[in-house]
Amino acid sequence: MIESGTTQVESDGTFTILFTPEADERLKDQKGITYTYAVSANVTDEGGETRGDEKRFNIGFSTVEPSVSPLKQFFSEKEKLSFDFSLKDLNGNPQKGKGIYSIYTVEPFNETPLPQNFTIKKEKTKYSNDEDFIKPRWDNPESFDKFLSLLKTSKMVKQGEVEFDEEGKCSLETASLQKGIYRIKIEVKDTFGQPSENFKDFFVTEDGASLNLPLVLLSDKKNYEVNETAQILVYSGYQDSDITLRFCDKRGIVRNEKIKGGKVSVIKYPVLDESRGGIIIDASMVKNYTFFSERISLSVPYTNKELAIKFENFRERITPNIKESWKIKIVSPNGEAAKKNAVEVLASMYDKSLDIFAKHDFPQFMNLFPRSYSPPAPQKSILRGENLFTFERDFYKYIPYPTFNEPSLKSISGYGIGGPGRRYYTSAKRAKGEVYDESAIEGGVLGGVVAPAPAPAMAAEKTAPQEADKENKLEESSSKDGKGETGQIRENFAETPFFYPHLLTEADGSVSIEFVPPDSLTKYKFMLFAHGEGIVSGKSEKDVEAAKDFMVRSYLPRFLREGDEISIKVMVNNTFNKEIESKIVLKITDAESGSEITSSFSPDSKSKTVRVKSKKSETTFFSLKVPKKIQEVKFEISGSYENFVDGERKPLPVLPSRIHLAESKFVTLKENETREIVFEDLLTPTDKTRINEKMVLTVDAQLLYSALEAMPYLVEYPYECTEQLANKFFAVGILNRIIKDNPSLEKFAREFSQRETKYENFYGDDPNRRMVLEETPWLIESKGGDSDNPIIPILNPDVSRMVEQTSLKKLLDAQYPSGGFPWWAGGRPSPYITLYIVYAFSKAAEFGVDVPQENIKKAFTYLKNEGLKKDIDWCIAHDTGWEFITFMNYVLSNYNNPEIYKHAFSESYRNKLADFSFKHWKSHSPYLKLQLALTLKRMKREKDALLVHESVFDSAITRKDEGTFWMIEDKSWLWYNDTVETQAFALKELIEINPKDEKNEGLLLWLFLNKKLNHWKSTKATAEALYSILSYLKSKGAIAVKESIKIKAGDSFEKELVFEPEKYTGKKNQIVFEQNEITSDMGKIEFHKEGRGFAFASATLHFSTEELPAQSKGDFFNIERTFFKRVKQGNEFVLEPINQNTIVQVGDQIEVELKIKSKHPAEYIHIRAPRPSGCEPERLKSGWVWTLGLYYYETVRDSAEDFFIEDIPQGEFKLKYRLRCQQSGKFKTAPATIQSMYAPEFVAYSSGKEVKIEEKK
Repeated sequence: MIESGTTQVESDGTFTILFTPEADERLKDQKGITYTYAVSANVTDEGGETRGDEKRFNIGFSTVEPSVSPLKQFFSEKEKLSFDFSLKDLNGNPQKGKGIYSIYTVEPFNETPLPQNFTIKKEKTKYSNDEDFIKPRWDNPESFDKFLSLLKTSKMVKQGEVEFDEEGKCSLETASLQKGIYRIKIEVKDTFGQPSENFKDFFVTEDGASLNLPLVLLSDKKNYEVNETAQILVYSGYQDSDITLRFCDKRGIVRNEKIKGGKVSVIKYPVLDESRGGIIIDASMVKNYTFFSERISLSVPYTNKELAIKFENFRERITPNIKESWKIKIVSPNGEAAKKNAVEVLASMYDKSLDIFAKHDFPQFMNLFPRSYSPPAPQKSILRGENLFTFERDFYKYIPYPTFNEPSLKSISGYGIGGPGRRYYTSAKRAKGEVYDESAIEGGVLGGVVAPAPAPAMAAEKTAPQEADKENKLEESSSKDGKGETGQIRENFAETPFFYPHLLTEADGSVSIEFVPPDSLTKYKFMLFAHGEGIVSGKSEKDVEAAKDFMVRSYLPRFLREGDEISIKVMVNNTFNKEIESKIVLKITDAESGSEITSSFSPDSKSKTVRVKSKKSETTFFSLKVPKKIQEVKFEISGSYENFVDGERKPLPVLPSRIHLAESKFVTLKENETREIVFEDLLTPTDKTRINEKMVLTVDAQLLYSALEAMPYLVEYPYECTEQLANKFFAVGILNRIIKDNPSLEKFAREFSQRETKYENFYGDDPNRRMVLEETPWLIESKGGDSDNPIIPILNPDVSRMVEQTSLKKLLDAQYPSGGFPWWAGGRPSPYITLYIVYAFSKAAEFGVDVPQENIKKAFTYLKNEGLKKDIDWCIAHDTGWEFITFMNYVLSNYNNPEIYKHAFSESYRNKLADFSFKHWKSHSPYLKLQLALTLKRMKREKDALLVHESVFDSAITRKDEGTFWMIEDKSWLWYNDTVETQAFALKELIEINPKDEKNEGLLLWLFLNKKLNHWKSTKATAEALYSILSYLKSKGAIAVKESIKIKAGDSFEKELVFEPEKYTGKKNQIVFEQNEITSDMGKIEFHKEGRGFAFASATLHFSTEELPAQSKGDFFNIERTFFKRVKQGNEFVLEPINQNTIVQVGDQIEVELKIKSKHPAEYIHIRAPRPSGCEPERLKSGWVWTLGLYYYETVRDSAEDFFIEDIPQGEFKLKYRLRCQQSGKFKTAPATIQSMYAPEFVAYSSGKEVKIEEKK
């Protein structure tokens, strides 16, 4: 950072930045030394809108740069020489001035050099020898331009002066010269007397001349039209070498030639119609084992497809609400006017400020036509070899070799216990590619404002002749002395004056456009696109300014809130040649009745007098306080001067200051347990404006059935690989085993199988939900998802048994006699896929599913023959790869019958594997440690198993109402968080290792909570979780038991909910108390549970208040919002917390930080952060955002920012967005809120904030 600060913008829109650049004065004599400086600026206009940009500036010892270019790349001895010169400053701006040109002869090489004749600039070391500094023959040699730059000038043959015009250009034509190589130099001096020069080499040559250069390929010019003749110069100084020349256009290679080296050859090549799209010419040759190549491109445009657009009647400055008539003529490629109806024209005009969101452009028809075929560059074969195919059979040789580094201080690991492990990242899902209909999100990008009146259509623009004459007379009588115009109040602020997609040419090739511009004083972008038969096209763009001689502009926010204090800025523009005095009048009316209500806004004045100098503008303010009434109002602010009147009438919504919030609390219930929920603000109210609107009590019981109901269906794909079949068999096999072992569940499974969607449905009405699901990106998910393929209702026991048998049969049919499984049936057997299927079978066996033992035995034989044991032995010998060995031994331990694998892995060999894994157990990840503990337990090494097991569970956290889980740190956006699958495995492992451990209950509670807050979508993971849950509940006798929950709210309400085991009624039982039913003693609510198992209870209190909450409130969720003023200090930005003493001005940048805490992973989270009405969002478009592991959709609305988070892990997260202060005043900002759309009873809110913004001083 060199300089920073503020400056005033001049009346012409310019501003000046003064600083002293530093440079190394020792380099001032070196040519071309420049320094680049980046200047960034934020400019706030009269309306408080801020725009920023950055531009880079080059500064050097000389402030100008001349350039010279010959009009042809080579000349003959008989033609005059023509050159173009240009003069620009170091930033590319044209400069006027004078210069001296000089033309010199260039001394050629005595003989044509080889690249090996030149040394390479390279650092010399003690091991270097002379050959290291010789360019290798197999390297690509430089182009002939590089060789030319090594040549020195000889004598001057011409010199003279040139003068650059206002555009920094000039031309020179001089007499012809003799054959040879020449260099033209141009030298100028800047205003400080510092010289700057540039040069260009060119040839004067004919057929048969000699240049003593390796390979030269040039065309006389770069751009050609059809029927011209291109002259191509080809030359090599090596007489004994042949040059291969290829000519290519869109048809491919159209001509090959062999040219003898040693002399110049000028080839004449006709440019045909087939050459449109361009010509590519390349030349190549070999000399002394060195490969030379050159390539040039010639442009031959499709000018026969271009329509010319001429404006015969067009104005770049228009007046609002005054009819315009434009006439535009379309000229065909042959120069004649387009025929009647032969060309269709699309004409549109829109407010240019919309380009800030996204720039609009018409299609490029020219891109439809083929371009020149670009042949592969000629290849050399010296020291060149290609790998045609690489095959690696041993997929599992992925284990990295150990690396050794210098000793260093070992820091605390950022991973979990034992390293990253095998847990998969779940905290942020990738975008699935769905395109959500923005119309489904209320208001889209700019939802909520009152839409302006549309621009009148052309068909409706017929005005009575008398009215049209009157309008034209008003326009014609406008003058600079301020006489004649009466004007009107402007209220049609449509952003698109017209859009005509189907205009046809008349007989003279013209189209006419008639329209009445809207009332905006702005700059429009006019765009026209014409196309006709034969894919001819043309387009044009122009800027059109809508302005008046006397203009009154008002700057209003998007909305107002009751109780806000605001200063409305009004700007008066005077384009007259004299100073004027104008009276500005404020009028506010009710939009519905039309009655005036200005006084209710307590303005400091209803009118102001403003004096405006000639060609200047002045501003004034109206200070208002918004009354306590929700309504739509119209602001009419007008000014007058003599016969001139102008003003604006704009509708504006007044939003309520009453804030609607909800506070929720949640408890878990166990057998014979009583829990209490307390709302302090209801028990002892202190807020006199508070209205308790609704209380909702929610009870969830029979949680086992809710997990069973959530079982995702499988999808029936037309093609299935063996990996999919194995997973399908595993998942459905577990489900069938569950129903077989628990006959009481079959009835509920059949009942739940009536569901017709892949996933559980949560679309229904909920009294706690504060936003309808149609406004979120998750409408399809809430209805159970969709699928292009048929779904399989596996909750139907008959269907699931059939799926298990069919999947197993297809899987076994794909197995080869060798025992190997292919990825797809009929493909080559794969060791990787075979091991994967053996693992899937082992997991199924672990859960008690019958598996085909003989087929598995054959698979182990195949793996043994494919070198599996050999690789394991290699790992043990090199003391690496213990993760893979632990996994392999765990797979073997899942099989109760050792006969399946002992021919490949004997018991002694398994003990060897266990010893090696146990040796490295501390380096294992938590998940692998659990696998190792189970393996050791099954191998009768209980002591070792318990040691490894306790190392994992010692770091587990158990909290009431949250269960048992592993959480490394608060900021748990890391990828190794707990998942349903890992928690289910931990529960199963704990039941087997230590069934009496109290953490079993905590793990079970975690799984039930996860189901409460998440939409389970994995059939495999859900099946594993169900099995583990049932294993625990069965050991406690908690399956198919009667449950009851007694509820007491205050002194007057008591109710008992009874859940019989024969019927599932435990899902989301809700009791709703309306406003007149809520009493203060209901701030204390008791829940008492009878019967085994867990149940969930929550209370959500909905209320409204006029006071801004001083602190945030939440339970499972918590949200805090902090406002910062973003200030640049030196070369960085600093965030200053906004408090009562912070001065915030119009144009300042505010950064809002939302700190979110979640006690449990949750899905489908909605956050709304209201915005002060005096601020505008810096983010202009809604879209997906990635930040610190969270992937969410941010929607920009008129009064708030909405965030839709599909998946939020447990922990703490921060979301940030920025605002710009645009209006001065005091603005109330309601609290930010967070709510689960899946379980709406979980909700929280932040504190409120009043933001005070002052005018820029």
